[in-house]
Amino acid sequence: MDATDKDALTRAFDLARRDDDPAMRGRIDRWVAERGWEGAAKSCACDCQSAALNLKPWQMPPCSPTIANHLDDALRVPFNDPSGRREGAEIVRKLRSLGLSDFEPDPLAAIAQAERCATAK
Repeated sequence: MDATDKDALTRAFDLARRDDDPAMRGRIDRWVAERGWEGAAKSCACDCQSAALNLKPWQMPPCSPTIANHLDDALRVPFNDPSGRREGAEIVRKLRSLGLSDFEPDPLAAIAQAERCATAK
C-alpha cells in the first residue's frame, strides 16, 4: 500500500468511526478483529463512498474490487446501467489520473479539490 492509499484509508476509517451509531462503531471493531486494520479501512472506504455518492444498495462504490481491479471491464458497461459500474469506473479513472487514491472517502469532492489546485497553479 502506498502513502496515498494509506492516507485515504485512514481518513475513511476515521470518518466511519466518528459515526454516531454505536452499531456502526461495533461493526468496525469486528472488521478490525476479523480482517485487520487495512481490511476494515477498505470496508469503511466503501461505506463512505456509498454514502457520499448516494448509491443504491445494489450499486458498488468505485473502490470495490469489482470496479477498481477490473477497470477495463467496468468501462465497457454502458452508462446508466443499474449497477452503476461504468460511472464508478469513470470516477476511478479520474482519481487515478489526478494521482488520488481509489479509496477517497468522498471521491467527487477529492476530484474537485485536486482540479481546483491544479487550476490555481
